[in-house]
Amino acid sequence: MLVTCPRCAATLSFPESNEVGSIDCPNPDCGAAIPLLPSGPSGERIGGRNSPEETDLIPFATQELTDPAPQFKRSRFPLTEVVLIVALIAVGIGFVVSRYVWRPTSDSPPAAVAAEMRSPLPNGWKEYRYDKYDFRAMFPSQPGRRDHSEPPSKLQFPNTREVLQSELRAGVMVEVLVYPIEPDLSNEERNRRIKVLRNHSLYIDGKTLSKPHVIEWCGLPSLEFSLKREGKKFAGTGRLLVTKRHCYYVSVKGDEHEPPEEIRGYAFDNFHLLSSHPTDRDAAAALVDLSARWEEHSFPEHRFKLRFTGEPVLRRTPVRENPKGSIVRSFAIYQSASGVDSPEIQVFVVEYHPDATRFDRAVETESIMQPMVADMKKQDKEPLEVTLDGQPAQQLRLSSPREDAIITFLTTETHTYAVSITTHNRPVSMAEQKAFFDSFHLLK
Repeated sequence: MLVTCPRCAATLSFPESNEVGSIDCPNPDCGAAIPLLPSGPSGERIGGRNSPEETDLIPFATQELTDPAPQFKRSRFPLTEVVLIVALIAVGIGFVVSRYVWRPTSDSPPAAVAAEMRSPLPNGWKEYRYDKYDFRAMFPSQPGRRDHSEPPSKLQFPNTREVLQSELRAGVMVEVLVYPIEPDLSNEERNRRIKVLRNHSLYIDGKTLSKPHVIEWCGLPSLEFSLKREGKKFAGTGRLLVTKRHCYYVSVKGDEHEPPEEIRGYAFDNFHLLSSHPTDRDAAAALVDLSARWEEHSFPEHRFKLRFTGEPVLRRTPVRENPKGSIVRSFAIYQSASGVDSPEIQVFVVEYHPDATRFDRAVETESIMQPMVADMKKQDKEPLEVTLDGQPAQQLRLSSPREDAIITFLTTETHTYAVSITTHNRPVSMAEQKAFFDSFHLLK
């Protein structure tokens, strides 16, 4: 008879018998007990797992040994774990992108995000358009409009400007000054006038408002500076912008306090030019060129030459009447301040009538020097005896924490010259002092 081992599945042959019992598997690697059951109708001995029905006749202990539960091999990467890992990776990537890539920084938000982040427009602000001056801007109230003219000799350029100024509303005022530029000017003359205008805008009462910095505004290089000044009522921010045809001075000011940053940003962000020209950037480059260039200039009318930082501006003042008769023919001031950190140069010239005596010239010079000498004595200083272009002269020095000024007075038979060099927030260096005064020469 044939018997199959339930453990090693080996087929064994034994003599037929009706005895019930068990035998050991002769396989040396197995040795399992093989149960023997009575022969079936075909004479085949039943043992091991010949039929499912007869398996139930095997005792429980023997069944557990001979018919172990089927074992399923576990997959190395179960589907559930794979899905969980992919989900965690996706969440991590999303966090990194939202935290460091997509989210805009507060310094330079994209335009769409900046529009959503911008503070609501205060009540009363409206946009006004000026086609004549090629711009549109937001004002807190309807701006007043007036032409402002100055004597041509004061600035040489420009002598006319239009002022558009809103009323002070909620502590904020917006002002736009527009200076026209003739379109047929040569590049050299246009750039000279732009620098003169810039110096006039940055220096008020001979003092620098603040050191400007270059920004990109309306698609062009521009200057931005603080308008906060000690002892003045208004404080705010100003910007200068130049195109081929116009120069714009835009300021956002507050009553005693600077307007909030979002208000200033809203006003400047909503100032737009209506058109552009290929040469606009060339004009803007002249505006933002803040370097100081010492150049010698001659003035035959007043018989002297001197080095200036940039193009000097000529200003004339009315002639004072002398009770004994007019001994002064004219007064003139030459002034320049090309670079923001460079010294401010000024020459005050008094031209005398030919019949003025030496005593008359001395009295006039003394009257000019007297207020300055009084200020020097308060600082326990006295005028110094020096030479200017080889001739005897007197030198004064007025110093304060905010500025340092050195003035040298020279009187000739026809003129009195008050030649000065002034620096702001720093003293005049010895090198600057020597180079400047050594460059002064009288013309014959």
